[in-house]
Amino acid sequence: MKSKQFEITLHRDQDFRFLVDFHDGELPFVWTDEHPPYGEGHGTHASCMLAAAVGHSLAAGVLKCLQDQDISVRDVKTNMHINLSPDDRAVHRIEKISVDIEVKSSLEKEEELRRHFSRINEYCAIGEQALDALNVEVDLKLKNGGVRPSIPLHQESLPMEMNGGEENENYTENKVA
Repeated sequence: MKSKQFEITLHRDQDFRFLVDFHDGELPFVWTDEHPPYGEGHGTHASCMLAAAVGHSLAAGVLKCLQDQDISVRDVKTNMHINLSPDDRAVHRIEKISVDIEVKSSLEKEEELRRHFSRINEYCAIGEQALDALNVEVDLKLKNGGVRPSIPLHQESLPMEMNGGEENENYTENKVA
């Protein structure tokens, strides 16, 4: 497989606010900013972007791994919890990133999911050394039961509490038996 290369440019707007240019006509620009007292918080904080990248890499790795084993995946939900601690100069550094991955799939036992997850490094864009350096902890769970609303794709299909209080006649809940 041929190696890939890409470029990202940050353009300083003011103070600690930057515009991130992915150099891809398909991708929108993203604003980043530091939280006060350095910045004004008018953009995504770098620690959040890093945690999102870690979570995406792990979730996509789980999905690719299971799909390569012909396992049907209905949903993957990933939550990241970032712990920041001040160093000796009072600069907040990432202490730990906890990643909770919930998978809805054709698997019946969590042990099966964990067995497949042991191969995650074959599929994850962020390598094991980087995950270790960032002190990433992963909790993987199989979620195949219960009741939850369908995931809406359009604003009009959102439940009332997620659509500014307006009732939606198109919204229905899918009940999982």
